[in-house]
Amino acid sequence: MALYALAAALTGWQRDSRVGLAFFAVLYGVVLLGQKSFRKARRPAWLQPACALLAVGLTLAQVGLGLNRNAQVAQPQFRTARFARQMPAVTGETLPEGVYRTDVSDVGLRRWWTSCNTPFVGGYMGVSEYFSILNGDYANAVLNDWALAAAQQGDFSFRGLDGSTVLNTLAGVRYTFVRPGEEGYVPYDYVYVGDTEQSSRFTITPDNGSTLHRYENQHSLPLGFTAGRVISEQDYMALNGLEKQAALMQGVVLGEAADGMQTSSPDMDCVARLAAAPAEQTDVQWADGLLQAGENGTLRFEFTVEQDTEVWLCLRGFAQAGGEGTAQATAWLEGGQERTVLAYSSLNADEAWVNLGWVSAGDYTAVFQPDAGQTFTLTGLELWGYDLARYEQDVQTLEAGAWQNVVQGTNSLAGLVQSETDTTLLVSLPYSSGWHATVDGVPAEIQKADSMFMAVAVPAGEHAVGLYYITPGLKEGVVLTGLGGLALAAQLIWYAARRRKAARMKPAD
Repeated sequence: MALYALAAALTGWQRDSRVGLAFFAVLYGVVLLGQKSFRKARRPAWLQPACALLAVGLTLAQVGLGLNRNAQVAQPQFRTARFARQMPAVTGETLPEGVYRTDVSDVGLRRWWTSCNTPFVGGYMGVSEYFSILNGDYANAVLNDWALAAAQQGDFSFRGLDGSTVLNTLAGVRYTFVRPGEEGYVPYDYVYVGDTEQSSRFTITPDNGSTLHRYENQHSLPLGFTAGRVISEQDYMALNGLEKQAALMQGVVLGEAADGMQTSSPDMDCVARLAAAPAEQTDVQWADGLLQAGENGTLRFEFTVEQDTEVWLCLRGFAQAGGEGTAQATAWLEGGQERTVLAYSSLNADEAWVNLGWVSAGDYTAVFQPDAGQTFTLTGLELWGYDLARYEQDVQTLEAGAWQNVVQGTNSLAGLVQSETDTTLLVSLPYSSGWHATVDGVPAEIQKADSMFMAVAVPAGEHAVGLYYITPGLKEGVVLTGLGGLALAAQLIWYAARRRKAARMKPAD
């Protein structure tokens, strides 16, 4: 129990640690009760076997709970009701061969929450295999730093990358899936490559059928790529949400640049505000940071773009201010797909960005419609655009520095980096202290990059860069387990010695 308490203290006294310690305390108490009499009165004959049965039952129950927890991780049908519908829309057998990532998410399948378990049931590389909502760095980046409204629909209810061209590309997403009639959810420069039938394990079939259109990203970045520019974390945090996405395409964001590399300021010429305020509002009262709409209340933006542009609506200070239930607002480009934003209290970022899709040159109207009869806080509402020609230019620069010949093991990655100058290898896996890096076999530092990824400084030339994972606390756990084994062995030896001594001292009949 002392060793268990020490291990729990070293790992931060998580809830499971406290429950485990309480379990062992009860189990130990039961064993003591069965072995000793705490009163001078004679111990009942049934006490010892009853305590033995109870101890065995507690042990089996603990094993059963552990197996059930593993089942919840491995098979979605064992999950709680909150996650009961998180099943993949497609199966690996119905997709092209190869290793790739998919974004079967809230973007293509509306509210079906399908991306979360794609690796477990689908058997292929879903986005969530790399970006678990259990990873704090990733959750914070999505909910606060990147400020994606579609990801903030409840506490850690991450549903995808919101159809964002940049974020899909940085995540290395190769395929995305939409149903017929939902093509407006497809990010920029994805090409239709075929149809895929919905998995039978996905139990809900929407009105528009089970067929899914599969689109392939023409600019999918690999798992690792090099960036010649370093952007300081201080400069990055001074940008708004859309500017941050543009900066991520121009270089790697680090808290501290490696020796020999200079930080450079991001270029924001590719991001522009299309409209600072709605051009028209109908049946809406919006004053002093409070918004209330009538039955058909809308706010409308009129804007013009001169090139392919991804259009984003920026909500500032948006939340439900009163009323019962969960209120929501809907935004869309006229003729395009609707985006729904639920006004949960967890939508607490100062700014939240809603991706309205991408358009070619022309005149357009964007519409924002809050639920009728509900009151919201809303301090600002703006329309922004991201130049996709600049996106193509930046992504081609990153593609040129791919991590080559990558070999993926059970808990390791290894490949070659070639560069004429000192550079930074960015690996689009969530940062964790369990990852370790080597450059030509020599240990190298891993830095947290882009708020959540991992980066390794690599000198000019050709170098072998490897990553390997060791579970944090594993070494300490092995040591504590060994100490526990030694303590148990010492106790057994002591017990056996006592038994032999007692036998020798026992008078002969």
